[in-house]
Amino acid sequence: MSISASIDLKLISKSNSNFSSKQVINEMVAKGWKIEKNNKIFYLPLGDDDLYDWQEKNSKDIDIWRIISRKETLQEVIGINLYWRDTDIGLSTLIFNNTEISFSISINRVKINLAEFDITDINWYLERIVPCFTNGLVFKK
Repeated sequence: MSISASIDLKLISKSNSNFSSKQVINEMVAKGWKIEKNNKIFYLPLGDDDLYDWQEKNSKDIDIWRIISRKETLQEVIGINLYWRDTDIGLSTLIFNNTEISFSISINRVKINLAEFDITDINWYLERIVPCFTNGLVFKK
């Protein structure tokens, strides 16, 4: 049996215009998330066509910001793994249509400490994700 957990958000900018994927990722990085782990970046490549064929590249061998900008222009789903500070805990992040974000809690998932249960500590993630969206981005009702 596998466990699946995710956090899905709908966002708009406070000025009622769409936000950019780069803006979202930069806000998360400013609040403690990282886009690379062990000098590697895990992302969805250009032209992925919803295959979700994640790629891993050395961070020195890839211009991830150019890929993100191009994918956004082509209206492709943007995917990148984010890691909390210097831990192995991470999120597979998907940004759709410049309004929706899905965080798959799948990389060394934080769990509630109950011996007989395998429960994701969703509060741990909310405490680290929600503050990323207070600088110009708001949750859409």
